[in-house]
Amino acid sequence: MSALISFVLLMVFYCVMLKHDLNDYKERYAYIAKNEAEHIITTIDCVMSRTNTLKTMVQDHNGDTSWFDNIAEDIYMSVKDETGISLKNFAIAPDGIVSDVYPLDGNESLIGFDFLDTSRTGNLEAKEAYEKGNTILTNPFELVQGGVGMGGRSSVILRHDGTSSLWGLVTVTIDFDNLIEVLGLDNLQGMGADYSLSYIDPDGKAQFMHGDSNLGENTVKTQFQVRNLTWEIEVKPINGWISIWQIILSMFIVLLFSGFAGILTYMMLQLRERNEILLRLSITDTLTGCHNR
Repeated sequence: MSALISFVLLMVFYCVMLKHDLNDYKERYAYIAKNEAEHIITTIDCVMSRTNTLKTMVQDHNGDTSWFDNIAEDIYMSVKDETGISLKNFAIAPDGIVSDVYPLDGNESLIGFDFLDTSRTGNLEAKEAYEKGNTILTNPFELVQGGVGMGGRSSVILRHDGTSSLWGLVTVTIDFDNLIEVLGLDNLQGMGADYSLSYIDPDGKAQFMHGDSNLGENTVKTQFQVRNLTWEIEVKPINGWISIWQIILSMFIVLLFSGFAGILTYMMLQLRERNEILLRLSITDTLTGCHNR
C-alpha cells in the first residue's frame, strides 16, 4: 500500500513538473517562431521599399523613363547590400505594360508583358494595385521567365496642374528560393527544429510554401502580416516535445523510489512489531504470563 501511495504521489509530482517544462519548452519555440516572422517581415519590407523608389523616380521625371538604365544597377545592388537578396527583377510598366526591366538578362520575356491581363498568374494583385493605388504584394507564383517569385506591384499617379492621372505600375520581384536562403530558415534544423512556412488564402486555409509539409499536430504557430498578406510559420522539435527515453527513465526512477518506499515501510513495521514482542517479553513471566518484577 505504501508503495502504491508513493507511486501515485511521485507520478502526480512528475506530471506537474513535466507540464511545467513542456510549457517552458513551447514558450521558447514560440519565441523562435516570432523572431523568424519578424525577420521575414523586415527583409521583405526592405526589398519592397524599392517600389517607392521607382515610383518617386517616375513622378519626379513626370512619366519619362529615360533615367531607368542609369540607376537600375544602383537600385539592384543596394538591395543586395542591405539584405543579401539578388532580385529576380524590377520593372516599370506604363499603362501596365512593361517597357523596361532590370536585369534584362534572363528576363527578356517580361518586355511587353501586360500586368493587367488577369488571365496570367500573379496579375490579379497587379490589377488591384493599379485600380486602388496601393502597393500590393503577391504570394509565391510561377514566373513567366521561369522559377518561383513573389512580387510587389505599386501604381504610379502623376499630378500636374492640380489634376491626377494614373501612369502605370512599378514592380519588384523576389526570387522566392533566394529569399528562403537569405532568411536562413533551414538553419532551424541545426537547432533541432522543424518548420513549415505557409500563407493563408482568402478562405482562411493555410497553403504550404516551404519547409516540412508534414509537421503533424502539436506545433507552435505564429501568424503575421507581410504587408497585405497573411503568413504563418509553424515550428516543433525534430525529436518531439518529450523524448520517449526520458519518459521511460523517469518511470523507472519513480518505480524504484516507490519500491524503496514500500520496502522501507515494511522494514519499519517489522521492526515495530519485533520491538513490541521484545517489550512484552521483558515485562512478562514466560511461564505464568504474569508481569514480572
